[in-house]
Amino acid sequence: MDSHLISLIIARMNRPLPGYHSHNQVMNHRKPIADINFEKLNPRKSAVLLHLYPFQEKLHISYIERPIYNGVHSNQISFPGGKFEEHDESLLHTAIREANEEVNVDPKEVEVIGSLSEIYIPPSNFLVKPYISFQKTRPNFIADIREVQQVIETPLEYLLSQELGNHQIIRGTETAQVKGYLINGKVMWGATAMITKELIDICNGL
Repeated sequence: MDSHLISLIIARMNRPLPGYHSHNQVMNHRKPIADINFEKLNPRKSAVLLHLYPFQEKLHISYIERPIYNGVHSNQISFPGGKFEEHDESLLHTAIREANEEVNVDPKEVEVIGSLSEIYIPPSNFLVKPYISFQKTRPNFIADIREVQQVIETPLEYLLSQELGNHQIIRGTETAQVKGYLINGKVMWGATAMITKELIDICNGL
């Protein structure tokens, strides 16, 4: 397993995060967080977990594919996560709880590395806090079929070798051009691609 990548991420998490520099390359029409009036918008707080673990002698990261449903994030590639609940102790607790509920990540096995830059998602009015975590063994993934169509496991080195590209997606009855990454034969775009881009830039020392 490529353990030096973990050490690299931990070391670079102590530097200023690339944040908007990374996000802007994916969706350049989105405003920087600092320019958004959150008092007026009153966004719903949420958190996601970028969970790393060894598998087949390589460091992997897990994504999920959402099922088809009547909602703005239907059938999209995302990270395990969800909205902050009143009983959550913190947004980190939210991220770990949701990863446990959605794909059976064991909270006792999670080692938190740090957090990435917040992202605001206008269509759903979510303010998302991403956290990076590590587990010494591959999780026993079990997808909650109500929220997850499938778990997608990807070697981190595969992501680091990918170029941000232009892709065509279908949204309802229309097509749209987006920037993102191909993962498991599907287009990962939007907030998930923005978060992934920041992780890639951190790994590449940008």
